[in-house]
Amino acid sequence: MVVCSVFANILDNAIQACKISQEVDPKIRLNVGYQAGFLLIRCENTVSETAPSSSGRNLWGLEILSDIAKQYNGNLQTYKENGKFVLTLALQTN
Repeated sequence: MVVCSVFANILDNAIQACKISQEVDPKIRLNVGYQAGFLLIRCENTVSETAPSSSGRNLWGLEILSDIAKQYNGNLQTYKENGKFVLTLALQTN
């Protein structure tokens, strides 16, 4: 159930950011892997350079992801650069 919440929040935020970006060809790239006992998720999506860093809706989604990361001894990192929003989430699986 937690995995569903993680992917739902990540993808919902990415889709919303792409919709408001007004880019002709917005993109979402999702990479998932496993290394040293951690599930690693990285999502890059198009974001408007003029949009605020986070909307209220995105803040809630990021707060949920942050709580999940803490619950699973993991880490959540986000940054915005060159028209992209990048999210990296690591969750301990064992």
